[in-house]
Amino acid sequence: MPFINEKYSEQKIDNLYNFLQSSKEQGEAEDYEIFVDAFKVVKRTNDLARFETYSNFIQPETKAVTIVIYDGTSPRNTKHIFTIKEDNTNGLSGVDVDTRIEEKLRSEKEKWETDLLKKENEKLKTELSEAEAYIEELEVNAEKAKDKKFRMGDVNVGEFASVMLEGFVRRNPQLLTKLPGGEALAGVIEQDNADREKALLDKSPEPEVSFKKSGSATDNLSEEEKSYLDFIKSLKDKFDHEQMTSVMLILDVLAKSPNDIDPTIQYLSDLHKK
Repeated sequence: MPFINEKYSEQKIDNLYNFLQSSKEQGEAEDYEIFVDAFKVVKRTNDLARFETYSNFIQPETKAVTIVIYDGTSPRNTKHIFTIKEDNTNGLSGVDVDTRIEEKLRSEKEKWETDLLKKENEKLKTELSEAEAYIEELEVNAEKAKDKKFRMGDVNVGEFASVMLEGFVRRNPQLLTKLPGGEALAGVIEQDNADREKALLDKSPEPEVSFKKSGSATDNLSEEEKSYLDFIKSLKDKFDHEQMTSVMLILDVLAKSPNDIDPTIQYLSDLHKK
């Protein structure tokens, strides 16, 4: 509800009367009420015949006349406060109290809305920071996941595993019989081991590893079996018999539980970092 404070003037009050009369003539009568100081001398009405009666209540000690004009039939209104005599006391009239209260409420509301916006802004900043940190963590983990062939020190795990298998396979070629075409592979490895031993006994240089000596065996191998041979040819002797037995046992466990492969790799990686 707006407040309009003015010096008392009959001309200004007549202007309000003319406004009300014009509105009524146009079929849009406005309700009004009039106070003399804190006393309501004209209750809410749109009967203009009662407008001038307020003057009967003005006394020498009267401080103000307040005319309230409503917006149609709604409770919204505008207060026109016409000051006749300044109040030099510390007290406040009813109208002044209403004005002060409204101003205080408006000020507190604006302050509350500002504080609320600040809190929401800080909350959004915190959530954004947490989201960015989480995204960064996901990106790091994604990069780690892409590098399945992670390295332990300066040795690639894939290469390391290949080296570990060589000695065990050479010392236990009979294990290959469990693979498709494994009997032929086992025979080739046994022949190659015999050639190595003979070369050592003769104190001659170790012959190059070749699986073409048993031509009849390799000629009958499938492409998949030949790939096994290529793999075995790339191995080098790094572990003794007992160590390779342990390695093969680990591989057997992982073969039965493939879901444990990634956790095992992560465990070895973490162990290496300590």
